[in-house]
Amino acid sequence: MSYRRFVLLLGAMTAALIVIGALPTERLVGRQAFGAMVAGCCASLLASVIGALPVLLASAKTQRPIVVAFGAMALRLAVIVGLGLVLLLSGGFPRGPLLMWIGISYVVLLPLDTRFVMRSAIGANAEAGLERT
Repeated sequence: MSYRRFVLLLGAMTAALIVIGALPTERLVGRQAFGAMVAGCCASLLASVIGALPVLLASAKTQRPIVVAFGAMALRLAVIVGLGLVLLLSGGFPRGPLLMWIGISYVVLLPLDTRFVMRSAIGANAEAGLERT
């Protein structure tokens, strides 16, 4: 899967999540929570996009693809924690809905993220004929 396709799929999944979650969020918390929902989903989207960068920057013939994959997932986690703190401390969004939607969107995007990282990091080495050690 190319990075471009990966980003497009992330965007589509995020948009679908916002559409699906808008009505329940409004009914449970109120109209003011919509901004928190969008901010939380966009934070997860950005974390996924940035988290995949180590895979793109690594050589296709790296001897340690699992380290690259782990680095990508660790970067994704660090970015979402940082963005979550910035959004929380800004005071512009209700805390509960923001944290809830950061968590929901993180979990929803995780399988696609993991698939991209593992196929790109480890799959590239398999195609290059490199053995794992």
